[in-house]
Amino acid sequence: MFADHIRDLRKQAGLSQEQMAERLGVSRQAVTRWETGLGTPDLDNIVAIADLFGVTVDSLLRDSPEQAVIDEEPEIPNSITQCDVFAAHDFDISYGNARNVKLIGTQTSKVRVVLESASIESLQEAFKVHIDPDENSFDIEVVSMGSVTAAEARSSLDVRIEVPANWENRIELEGSADSVEVSTLAASRVEVGGKFARLTLSDVIGHVEADTNQDLFVHCTTLPARLDINQLSSTSRLQIPRGEAIALRKRGIANHLVLDGVEETANAEHLVELNGMRSELTITTEG
Repeated sequence: MFADHIRDLRKQAGLSQEQMAERLGVSRQAVTRWETGLGTPDLDNIVAIADLFGVTVDSLLRDSPEQAVIDEEPEIPNSITQCDVFAAHDFDISYGNARNVKLIGTQTSKVRVVLESASIESLQEAFKVHIDPDENSFDIEVVSMGSVTAAEARSSLDVRIEVPANWENRIELEGSADSVEVSTLAASRVEVGGKFARLTLSDVIGHVEADTNQDLFVHCTTLPARLDINQLSSTSRLQIPRGEAIALRKRGIANHLVLDGVEETANAEHLVELNGMRSELTITTEG
């Protein structure tokens, strides 16, 4: 894909999104949109990108010539529920208990929920997925029918939720999981709540809130415009891309921010805020 090709070329050149944006004279958000497929550069910028990376426009517009050979993997049983979306909506999503949860923006006009498990039999009987649209929002709920315990779901159930990527809407995601991943979204606000030990953010452009009262590791392959971490009596860690400029804010009672190889930049376009009580957040960089 064109978006993947741009990202691969940037990483091969050792540039951050912000550095690439500076060299092209565009905003970092523009680069993010190009790399996630949420936007396409105009002709002048395509020529500038080709010049920056020393490639031809023709090769830039073609798929990357190096395609990895992927061995076929055993098919994992799944259950798929989907619904067409005809206008911008908010999304209230409850996934119950799961091992891994992925919330992904796609270029389709569908809401799609995929349940996968290599060990849970008859997924369609063990879980029901309710998608209830109204005028302004979609309520999405994964409901256990009782044959699978919460512990079994936490150890073997993977949930993938796909929503339209480029709507400036609000998304609430809640449940109990080991790992939550949110990627490729231009939503104005994404709230992730419940119990989860790891949160991964990739190409999420708007405002993200993480609400969990347990120790948390947050890995940002790209930073959203604003990231709020709201906790009580927790010790958490945030890993951000190297060289990313961030502003910091601390609210609440007896909270502490610890910088490990990271410096605060006044008026940076990315804001990290720690809220709550008696919590500590260490911010570090990749590698």
